[in-house]
Amino acid sequence: MTTRIHWTSSERNAVLQKALALYHTGGMQSQLVALRIAQTQELPKERHRAFATHSAATAELKHMQDAYPAYIKSLAQQPLVQKEVVTPTVVDPVPPAPLEPLPAISIDAMVDAIAAKIAATLVQAIKREVKELEHTFKLEKHNPDYEISGIHKPHVTIIGLLPDQEQHMQREFGNKFVLRFIGNEAAKHVDMGEAHAYLLMKNFISHAVYNKYKILPQHVLIDGGMSALRMWFNTKGVEL
Repeated sequence: MTTRIHWTSSERNAVLQKALALYHTGGMQSQLVALRIAQTQELPKERHRAFATHSAATAELKHMQDAYPAYIKSLAQQPLVQKEVVTPTVVDPVPPAPLEPLPAISIDAMVDAIAAKIAATLVQAIKREVKELEHTFKLEKHNPDYEISGIHKPHVTIIGLLPDQEQHMQREFGNKFVLRFIGNEAAKHVDMGEAHAYLLMKNFISHAVYNKYKILPQHVLIDGGMSALRMWFNTKGVEL
């Protein structure tokens, strides 16, 4: 059998005051709900009452209804507590470090600098073009056959032939090419000169001669004798 709990006067006053406050400011749906919650906040669990229905709390609810107008009036009579206004502390920002002034430059000086840069670039470009033109036209400009007949003859230097072989090549191809013959021993010392092609007879020259001429992009290593040499003139030679 459940023992019925009877509140003391102080317990009842504490619960009812809390219930009035909850009902007024807590958004409770009814005074009964406020009463149930108030006892949980003001009394220990063993002092809670089971307010299952309104009839179970008739006396308490009537007291709340009677006391509610006086509770509202007492709230209206309470002096307003003015909240202290906290003025935020304003911290002056740290000014940035001043930038170093740029050196003053006049418009004329700027134009002169730009013009000098353009001129230097133009000079380098002209030098490159002149070198290309010199390389392209150097041989033809000094070609006496071209100056006399107007017909261009490629210059070909052949290294490593015997004298009678040189005569054969001159008779066969001298009308189409300007031929220069250098013997193996002489090729070690004489100037290489200028030519469209340097033909090195592989079987008749020394390693020293080959190492000297292989640096030239126009050098051709003829692997064979007179037949291989004639074949070059009749194939690659006509492309010069």
